[in-house]
Amino acid sequence: HLSYRPPDLIERHARAGHIIAAYNSDDELIGWIEQYPLWSNWWGLSSLYVRPEYRDDGVGRGKLLPSAIKRLSNYNIYAATTNPTIQAFLPTPGFTNVSFWHYPTPLIISLIWKRYTYPATWLKLGKLMRQNFMYFEKRI
Repeated sequence: HLSYRPPDLIERHARAGHIIAAYNSDDELIGWIEQYPLWSNWWGLSSLYVRPEYRDDGVGRGKLLPSAIKRLSNYNIYAATTNPTIQAFLPTPGFTNVSFWHYPTPLIISLIWKRYTYPATWLKLGKLMRQNFMYFEKRI
């Protein structure tokens, strides 16, 4: 996961309906994706996670991402990832690779304020920035 998510934040987002989950036939949680409001008509996608034994079964790219994108079809969408599989996939549903500084300043401020306020997040972000970090957007 890109950012540290304190339990209270995850709980608030789950109550608000901002987490989409996938379950197997035994009703066990096998994956999720988080969607969150940023600024104006911008929403973010984050924390796409699929349990290792279900990866490459179409859970993330085939179910979770399309569901999140469909729910946010009336909004601009922000996404950032170091995952090469997701980087290669995002152009398929219409995302464009952009520079972080391409985003409107109020969006950047909102992103930092809402998503990167915890010390653990800054430490992880600093490490990830040295990797192949890519930013994407899908505009309405």
